[in-house]
Amino acid sequence: MAPLAGGDIAVGLFNKGERAANLTASWADLGLADSVKAAVQDLWARVALGTVSGSHTAHVLPHDIAMFRLRPRV
Repeated sequence: MAPLAGGDIAVGLFNKGERAANLTASWADLGLADSVKAAVQDLWARVALGTVSGSHTAHVLPHDIAMFRLRPRV
């Protein structure tokens, strides 16, 4: 996790395992309240994934990384 300009947050989900896994970034781990809604963008695919609150889960292949940009909405 790293802060970005304008209050956005970069999030990386790392799968160190030998099998694909669903990994979750929870808002609590990022210092956000569960009620905060955030627009999610997949940085590798350059695709907007919609708006979520509380957490974001991604399917990550073994020894791979998923990278996202969260844009919290107030």
